[in-house]
Formats: sequence, structure tokens, C-alpha cells
Amino acid sequence: MDINIQDLSPLETINLLGCTVYPRPIAWVATVSPAGVKNLAPFSYFNVASVNPPIISFSVLLNGKGEEKETLRNLKANEHFVVNIVDRNLAEAMNISSEDLPDEVDEFELSGVTPIPVNSGPSAAVKEAKAWFECRLHSVQRLGDGPLAGNLVLGDVVNVHIDDEIWQNGRVNMNEWELIAKLGGSRYSSSKEYFSMKRPA
Repeated sequence: MDINIQDLSPLETINLLGCTVYPRPIAWVATVSPAGVKNLAPFSYFNVASVNPPIISFSVLLNGKGEEKETLRNLKANEHFVVNIVDRNLAEAMNISSEDLPDEVDEFELSGVTPIPVNSGPSAAVKEAKAWFECRLHSVQRLGDGPLAGNLVLGDVVNVHIDDEIWQNGRVNMNEWELIAKLGGSRYSSSKEYFSMKRPA
């Protein structure tokens, strides 16, 4: 079947794209408001954008009314954020923080995780995370103005924290780390199930 994407509503489009582009890694993004309220929210449109210089990317969709979400407003205000990496032990807390809540709600407190200060800026990291990226805002590219339009966020990685349990001999020991990824709908997958292939010479 060929589908003319222009014939779909935003909701139909997100169902189509979100259920065909997967699994997607999860950026659990911490920001702080100008009033000092800590925010924590997951985004599954997330990846590495550049190695030299080190830049990561994630996309924040506008809400159903075409308005900017709290994360986007916060990082524009102070140009700093922390991307926490979500493993299986943090899955439930991450899911709790995904609720659309008023700006005055502290999602660290709501989801039961511990904020820890970082040296690179005002946003906190999740102490329980085994790895996080501290980022300064590189740029935001607005991709549309209607409901569910994307805002592509690029962040310069200025510091990386990684637990000694999984950082061994200069590499990530993937056998010690069960990361999760977003599938379509309410489904997730685990990095513990995988297969290997060698690249051609």
C-alpha cells in the first residue's frame, strides 16, 4: 500500500511513523525553569548527530494545541540540559515522568529519582542513571508550527558521566547494561536481545 502522507492527520502520521521507525533510544532530558523548577521528560526521537564536534540531537514535538512544551521553553531560557540514559531499572520512573503536567510540578520528585548537580550548568542529572550527557544548547530548528510539529534540538556535549560498572577498559561493557528503547504505542524493547554481524572489510 502507498500512503499519501498529506492525507493523514497529525495523529495518524505519528501512529504511522512511530510504529515503523523503531526501536528508538530514549533521551531522558533534564532542564530547569527560570523559576528554578526542575523538569524531567523522556523523548524517543533521539540520537548522535556528530562525533567531531560531539553533538547529540533530540526532537521535542509541539503539543496538541501547537504550543511549546516545558522542556523546550526551559532549554531556550538557560541553554543547558542533561540527557540521562534509561536502563531497565529506570523504566518505571521514566514512564511516570512522561505525563503532561503543570510547569510547577518537579518530575524528579514525582518519579522518585534523585537530582544531582552538575558543573556544566543549572540542570540536574538523575543520580540513579548509569550515564548522562551534560549539554549546552547548540541550536533549535523549528520544523513546523502546527500540532505535533518537531523542534530539532542539537546539544554540544561538554561532559559525560558513566558508571565504572559499565565503563571498562575504555569501552562500554554492553553485557552489564540493559538499555530500553521505544517501540510503537506502549511497547518497549531491551538491549539484552540482539544479534551481531561483522561489517565488510
